[in-house]
Amino acid sequence: MLAAHDIIASKVKIARRLDLVGGKAQNLAQLALGGFRVPEFFVISTRCYTKRFSLQKKKFIRKLTAALRTCCGSDSERSSFAIRSSSPIEDQKGHSFAGLFTSHLNVKNMDDMFKAIEQIWQSVEQKNVKRYANAFSINDSFSIAIIIQRMIRAQVSGVLFTQNPVGNKSDSMLLEVVSGSCEKLVSGQDTPIQIFIDKHSQAFTQGEFQNTDTKELLSFVREKQNIEQLLHLATEIEHFLGCPQDIEWAFDGQNFWVLQSRPITTLSNSNTAILTDQAGIRWSDYFFAERFVRPLSPLGWSFLQPIIRKAALQTPLWYLGYDKTAKDVQLRLFNGFPRTQLENYQKLYGHIPPSLISADKRETLALTHTTWQPLKFLNYAALLSRLLFRELSWFPPYNLWEWRKWQKALHTKTVNALHNVQQKQIFMDYYRLLVRSHVWSEQFLAIHRWSITFADIFSALLRKFLQKIKIDKKVSVEDLTSGLAANSTMQANKSLVKLNLADEVSLSRFQIKFGHRSESLDIISPTWGEDIAAIKQVSRKAKTARERILANIRHNESVRQQSKTKVNQALGACAFPFNIGLRLIFQLLLHLAQQFTLLRENQRDTWHKILHVTRYSALAMAKIFVEEGKLAQINDIFYLHISEIDALYHAKEISAVHSLVQKRKKEYNQLQKQSEFKSVQNQKNKSESTTALRGIGVSKGSYKGRACIAMNYSQAMQARAGEILVVPCADPGWSPIFSVIGGLVMERGGVLSHASIVAREFRLPAITNVQNATKRIASGDLLEMNGEDGFLNIIAHANRRMSETDT
Repeated sequence: MLAAHDIIASKVKIARRLDLVGGKAQNLAQLALGGFRVPEFFVISTRCYTKRFSLQKKKFIRKLTAALRTCCGSDSERSSFAIRSSSPIEDQKGHSFAGLFTSHLNVKNMDDMFKAIEQIWQSVEQKNVKRYANAFSINDSFSIAIIIQRMIRAQVSGVLFTQNPVGNKSDSMLLEVVSGSCEKLVSGQDTPIQIFIDKHSQAFTQGEFQNTDTKELLSFVREKQNIEQLLHLATEIEHFLGCPQDIEWAFDGQNFWVLQSRPITTLSNSNTAILTDQAGIRWSDYFFAERFVRPLSPLGWSFLQPIIRKAALQTPLWYLGYDKTAKDVQLRLFNGFPRTQLENYQKLYGHIPPSLISADKRETLALTHTTWQPLKFLNYAALLSRLLFRELSWFPPYNLWEWRKWQKALHTKTVNALHNVQQKQIFMDYYRLLVRSHVWSEQFLAIHRWSITFADIFSALLRKFLQKIKIDKKVSVEDLTSGLAANSTMQANKSLVKLNLADEVSLSRFQIKFGHRSESLDIISPTWGEDIAAIKQVSRKAKTARERILANIRHNESVRQQSKTKVNQALGACAFPFNIGLRLIFQLLLHLAQQFTLLRENQRDTWHKILHVTRYSALAMAKIFVEEGKLAQINDIFYLHISEIDALYHAKEISAVHSLVQKRKKEYNQLQKQSEFKSVQNQKNKSESTTALRGIGVSKGSYKGRACIAMNYSQAMQARAGEILVVPCADPGWSPIFSVIGGLVMERGGVLSHASIVAREFRLPAITNVQNATKRIASGDLLEMNGEDGFLNIIAHANRRMSETDT
């Protein structure tokens, strides 16, 4: 007999395993599981492709033929089947392999079916397949599965692109329709009717059509209900699979059927967050990208690296039962920027249903239904036993309670610790304070790692709830979670606006309350409190937009209350007693989504308070070293590691230390210049042919303005009023400039990233995940952006504007 995994039915669990059934079959199985109408099919797995080369090939073929007869059923001679390829490398987001493998339609007997199977297997060895694989750096030694699917007697069929691939238009869909089956359309033998659908208005317009045999076809497309059903189907599939889709469909006179669906690979948004080294290991900068805009200093990295490795990666992996993976976790600097193995993140998030993870995170970490695998029994056993006996932060109410308790205790500890060391001014006291701040950071991350996950999950659940009660078109999760008075970043900006610059007492109070804030988590970056002149400068800039800031705060509060009222009114229209239960669910989801979204932002502020203590202790030790002649300058301490600071204190011979500091300082400065030089060089060499860019809209609003490219905080603060700030990512510490600029474009981040949350508070149109935006756009380019759908267009290039001005 054949093995259990050789022929796989569409509804069994392993039909969603990419390695066994391939991309195309896995997509279909996932859609069938999600309730979409998919024609019945089964899969000859990738294992059969390997077995055909075995010494017992004849015996294997005989058994396979018998199994196919059983699977096709007694009426197989009267049915027609489609025989299609489904390789694990096929129909993926970055590469589709469309049309490269052989497919066969209308196969009606077993002999023809087996000939088709053989031809698909042989197509793997074709030169054009290998060339395509090599172009995408894919190993050309791969296997292939085969889908055998009953064909639908289609009156009309076609393809629907949920994002128009022509011109990269993210605000429209493209529908192509032909009579009968889709075979001639896909092969290019038939000219379809093209229909363009506007995503916002849902209005559609028909393109030119010259085919004379149009009676049945025109009857179908003129029926508005047909187009609306297809639009609804496509929208649901795109949301379900998490990215723009190329959907092949058929209509049999009564029902719409999904024949296949794959990611659109011609769109310009490629994931550059993943690097592959020479050993084939993939490295991700997730978590780091939105936190570090500049290369890290040696001291900053030696402080953060062990904390992040243990608290953010190793311990959660250990909880899930991945002991070996946890032990092998690495954090490495690539040109000064941190990354870890992509596998670590995929295992951490791979057990959460993709629909509960934000789209930006799924894309950044290459998380799709292909990577989702429920935990095995042993993993569950490890998870339960380890969590129950180690901590309770994984329980949302406890996480909130623990955070409030810990934060209050932290405040007391930091105030007392700073007071004590300032009184004694002893080197080892400063060193012990630095070590204590290291412990506090680790404790912080142990709570924060759960809080940011809950922010994702409860926002997704609230979004699903709004969709279920059909009010998501009127009310968004962002409307319900913005405008919360306790947002620490908005409190800081409100204080900047109201700050009395002539009053020393007012300035001192501001320093005490907000002086810990900084542009980065790297302790080489100065805090606000270290430079009164800088605070005054930022305050003056914020005061120019005083009315806008205060109006935005009032507006967000109003929108949040109105949105909550709309939802309650919708629930009130539901039948009794279901409306009572639904209201309770809504109140719970709303409370948790608000609390954890707010916590995500405010916890960042708390970490800055800890790092303020870390930086203070480092500078205090550096001052002593300078007085003793062990360091030439106070800032030289940032070019040492923590362990080297202790060694330097006891050292008598310091010439080697001076050489080491100078060497690292030179390397660090080169990395800084290299980062800025690449941005300038890319702007000089950029292609003017790219005008339409795509990202993820994270803050509503349309805006047109000139671009200002900024690679760091100091450059961002130079942006002029009304400009669109284009940056790799933005820190909450940059928020004073948000009140001045007209729009924000970021290469990295997501809906719940710190900059996105703050942008919504400022009602600032914002788009994130625009890959290589700082390279494709130049300062002075005229941009048009939509912060809702993520569409960005370069209307005019800066050099053209300059030449027009000169003439």
